[in-house]
Amino acid sequence: MKFAALFFSLLLAAPLAAAQAAAPSASAPTVAKSNLVTLPGYSLTAAGGWIMLKNTYQGDPTLAGVALAGPAVSGKLNPSFIVTVTDVSKVPKVNRTLGVARDVRAEELPTVVQDFKWLGERTVKVGGTLGVLWSYSGKEQGVTHRWTQLMTLKGDRLYTATLALPEGTRTDVAAAGREMLDSFKLR
Repeated sequence: MKFAALFFSLLLAAPLAAAQAAAPSASAPTVAKSNLVTLPGYSLTAAGGWIMLKNTYQGDPTLAGVALAGPAVSGKLNPSFIVTVTDVSKVPKVNRTLGVARDVRAEELPTVVQDFKWLGERTVKVGGTLGVLWSYSGKEQGVTHRWTQLMTLKGDRLYTATLALPEGTRTDVAAAGREMLDSFKLR
């Protein structure tokens, strides 16, 4: 079990650094069907006013991740929406479960998030697949954040979609971020 925990810990190092690129001021973000982002294994509808920062393949197109930065309040950190895809094929099959991934991540978060506080957790459906949806708060770069994170496992791929909302995020921007999280689908 220690091997699985260590391995998952290395794989699940979630990108806690919020997207810091300066996003231009934008009118109220919207979620439109024309903003469909389709990558190997998943899709989501990106909100208007959010800027795509990267689409990394790390040498394997099935591990494509995406990061978007939302409009920020002047002088504040940008909200971010990040999807990471982790290949878990090398984890022993007995430990290659959503429950193990959830437990490992739950143990890790308090050690990597300053002033960490659980806000809630529930089991959800992502298409026909089970997922874990949780919220937590803490500080990053000295700024209070609220994170909402969705984890789901399909085959040998662990999908983690993370919405980070720094203190001061506009209500409409936060709502657009939650709509992006709700639009996340496995393909």
